[in-house]
Amino acid sequence: MSSDTPKACIRSDAIISQVDSYSYELENPETGGVLKLDDTGYLVAEHFETGDLTVDEVVTSLKEQHHLKISKADVLDFLVRADALNLLETPLEELGIDAQPQNTQEEEYAPTGQIEDRESILKLYRSRVHRFIFSFSPKTWAVLLGVIFLMLIPWPYKVAGTIVVKPIQQMTVRTPVSGTLAEFYVSEGDRVEKGQILAQLDDYQSDIARKQTELARVKAELDKLETGATHAEINRAKKEADLSQKIFSQAKAKAERYRKLFSQNLISEQDFNEAIAISEIKQKEHEQALAQLDLIRGGTRPELIRAKKADLHVLELDLQLLKTLQGLRSIRSPLQGVVISDNLPELIGKKMGPGDPIIIVASDTLLDIEAVIEERDIASIQRGQIMNFKVHALPDETFETKVEKIAPIGELSNSALTKEGGSVFRIHCYLNNSEQKLRPGMTGVGRIFIETRPIGAFVFSRVIRHIKVNYVL
Repeated sequence: MSSDTPKACIRSDAIISQVDSYSYELENPETGGVLKLDDTGYLVAEHFETGDLTVDEVVTSLKEQHHLKISKADVLDFLVRADALNLLETPLEELGIDAQPQNTQEEEYAPTGQIEDRESILKLYRSRVHRFIFSFSPKTWAVLLGVIFLMLIPWPYKVAGTIVVKPIQQMTVRTPVSGTLAEFYVSEGDRVEKGQILAQLDDYQSDIARKQTELARVKAELDKLETGATHAEINRAKKEADLSQKIFSQAKAKAERYRKLFSQNLISEQDFNEAIAISEIKQKEHEQALAQLDLIRGGTRPELIRAKKADLHVLELDLQLLKTLQGLRSIRSPLQGVVISDNLPELIGKKMGPGDPIIIVASDTLLDIEAVIEERDIASIQRGQIMNFKVHALPDETFETKVEKIAPIGELSNSALTKEGGSVFRIHCYLNNSEQKLRPGMTGVGRIFIETRPIGAFVFSRVIRHIKVNYVL
């Protein structure tokens, strides 16, 4: 081969592209032939892009500027392979270059040249970076820069969870006494005030009326005992005693007459016995009339007055008890709130015992907004953070509250088992429901503001957490 090597040049339409970090391809767009290159081969190809250098000048440049241990035979080997794929502007034969390939591989050029020092390595990598940057079109770079800019935009980081509106206080109203439920004055969903009558047991009105009548009679008798008998009452008692004496005498005489007739077998035994019985009855009535006359004449004895007063006191206690029980027949609400029982009609007419539950009232003035937070987000939640939430019933209303309590123990949730973190934690926020817009049992979604982060942090934080939890021990 002549020492005066002509200048070779790679075709102007040939395409050099980077395959990965350590390999490149030199392609003939006309035939589709491809010459595979490594880092050194890429530098050799760069020197033949303009056609300004001879083979010897290329070898000298690679040695002096890039500090490569490369020979002229390596460079000629590159030209031979490029010529075989029609990658040169002028074939080697026309240039008068007669060379044989030094490498047995047919489609890959990998010279033995190696980089000698660190400076050369840096130059090589700077060249690679330069080639990589300019391998993308302006449109691609515009998209990449747009994505990077988007990733740097600050965005509020919020933790979301499903919420349920619950009453902070709810009470079960029970029957104070036994009785039959006669009537309900409220139904499910009704708002009630503290002390409002909710239901009514059967009453004691008939018992109270009967007891009042009996009490009036005993009072009249006591008044009579304490006042004493009048002259007219004494005369009336005397007449009754005289009349009873006359009737008794007639009955006694008849009984004696029947006794004689019976001894003579003139009357039946039955007639005789009836006459004797009537005589004895009239005798007792006469004795009672005499006793009553003696009582009226002698005045009321103190022990009778004391006994009658005792009867009066017992009746008064009975009446007071009945009135107290009557007051307990009206079942009242222990707090202001809303009725949440749904089976009230089924209880009407049912016999209830003391302490049986009949109705549930939940306070709707102060509500507990319970939110369910996934395990992966619970570490970001702290007391005092603001939570905004909406309920499905009022999609146009946004409510604001603060985190008050965080459950210390999580619970497994079937819906969370397929997500990152298999448990959920319940947090509680309190809300004054003064406008009465919310009701216990409503559901929705709540979001707790944590901090402002770049959008890129949202994208990569979960990926990094997943890798750390599942692959880094």
